[in-house]
Amino acid sequence: MAPAPPGVLMPRPRFNQYLDGIVRREAKLRFADRMKNTLLSQPDWTALAMDIQKNRGDYLGKLRVTHFVRNFPYVFEFAHGEDRSKWLRFTGAAKKLMKAHQSFKERKQRSEAVESVTKLLMLAKNRRIPVLELAKMAKYFGFPADYETKIFYSNPTYFRPVETKRARCLELSQWYPELAVTARERWIAEAGIKNPYEFPVPVEVDGGKVDREEIKAYFDALQEAPFPSPYDDAVDVVPGSASERKRTLATYHEILSLTIEKRILLHTFHGLGEYLGLPEGHLEYFRSNEPIFYVSHAGSRPWVFLRESYDTGPRERHPLLVFKERFFAMCMCVKEEKFNQIHQRKGAAEYDTDDSDIELLGDEDNGPRRPVPLDDFDVDGWCMA
Repeated sequence: MAPAPPGVLMPRPRFNQYLDGIVRREAKLRFADRMKNTLLSQPDWTALAMDIQKNRGDYLGKLRVTHFVRNFPYVFEFAHGEDRSKWLRFTGAAKKLMKAHQSFKERKQRSEAVESVTKLLMLAKNRRIPVLELAKMAKYFGFPADYETKIFYSNPTYFRPVETKRARCLELSQWYPELAVTARERWIAEAGIKNPYEFPVPVEVDGGKVDREEIKAYFDALQEAPFPSPYDDAVDVVPGSASERKRTLATYHEILSLTIEKRILLHTFHGLGEYLGLPEGHLEYFRSNEPIFYVSHAGSRPWVFLRESYDTGPRERHPLLVFKERFFAMCMCVKEEKFNQIHQRKGAAEYDTDDSDIELLGDEDNGPRRPVPLDDFDVDGWCMA
């Protein structure tokens, strides 16, 4: 199925500095996030610094472990053992935040993750999806640790594992009508919209100015077509019609709405789309519907954003997203005395040799790293969940 009718030239994608800035910030802090996950996987949340140094290509890139800790003084620190061994661990403030984060995932996120997997299976054509494809959604749905045991194989009332010729899959145990409600339908009910076919996503073409009649006609036809639920049976949907295009749009919209951050890596759809009945050529589809989705190429891999969750402001902030933002905020802080050393020459383009290992992670999108005195760093207010 073609994303757009033949002869319709879609507008050239416009760069969104705010969404690209989110991807850039995450790319710059990827080693801190990777080290956080490594420490959390250890029983006592510590790791031998020598082992980290030997495998620093996987964790630190080209940085030495000592320089890495100096880059993130509010998140990581060294501890010395009785045999003079050096260990890497979280600081007191970061450890308190991690405890609150893990406690929330164990207490509340497990039920939400089970619901997300169930809804994803309800979207699938044969009501089954391989376990390996579902595992790719772990970071988007906020699965707790050991999710295969706690979620995949411990909820037979919702789904059960089955063996197929291709791979082990999870199969839906029974249909749940109360879960067959899309995020769009919930929003329509809360907003009190009378026309159920009204397009809920603000559509902007070329900065709000539609100067091509073909583009306007395409979105007008899409607007007037009924907005079917992706959970409904697709037997009566005519291939190639506006209803089919809108159903495909509704499926992408629902998948992105199920994620915590309302964004997902593009390559995730390559394997998952086959089981959800999505068309091939996901990048072309998102580009042809650029007013609804946004594809960011600011990082090493393209990300797909649901525009309505960022352009009009998030309708509800997920607690796990708040925890992630607070962790990144701690990473962006440097000690006040080190900040003054780096900026001792205002507007200097180069830094002294002694400070060359300090990487300033700020940019024009997110601002510079902020000096924060340790006494002013309040974590207690961050850990309320």
